[in-house]
Amino acid sequence: MSQWGAGLPEGEYLVSVTKFEERPVAEEEEEGPYNPALANMEPPPPKSLIPMKYAQPEQSGLKASVGKSGGTFDFDLTD
Repeated sequence: MSQWGAGLPEGEYLVSVTKFEERPVAEEEEEGPYNPALANMEPPPPKSLIPMKYAQPEQSGLKASVGKSGGTFDFDLTD
């Protein structure tokens, strides 16, 4: 659902597509010496499963034309 209700208004849209690896659930670490330098580290960002050019609508080259009846769209992602 979007801010406009159950779909988008009619029009032409630039499209972005993303899909990332799921992060594994952290398992309990074995008790070891406490390392404060590691305690506050952010985990690395998840790996993208498709080329990153598709993550930005202005760079993806993907467009969708939404009509009154809405619809679904399939995009061929290459590279």
